[in-house]
Amino acid sequence: MYILNWDHESRLLEANLAGIVTEGEADAFLDDLRILLCEAAHTEFAFVLDAGRARQSGAVATSLEDARTMAIFAGATRLRCILNDEEEFFQQVEQRLEPVLVGTEVYELRAA
Repeated sequence: MYILNWDHESRLLEANLAGIVTEGEADAFLDDLRILLCEAAHTEFAFVLDAGRARQSGAVATSLEDARTMAIFAGATRLRCILNDEEEFFQQVEQRLEPVLVGTEVYELRAA
């Protein structure tokens, strides 16, 4: 299950995923996200990707990576990712160290 929310006034795009996310849901999520990114891409915006309550497969994890990349290319000036796995958290911070140090990307670990 996923929820996308676009707030025009605060220029914030939120994507929340929870429960068991199937490949089909991940594909639908990316399609819906593309539509919202087309609307958001004309000005600066912040993007929050909360997958901290989702259980996912490797293919779905790839879709989440695609979502993050799409938002960055669409012009997201700040990216906040909420994760539920400590190993994944450290891996993401290590892979994206430069944007993390600059402050354009923030990774958080959901409290148990």
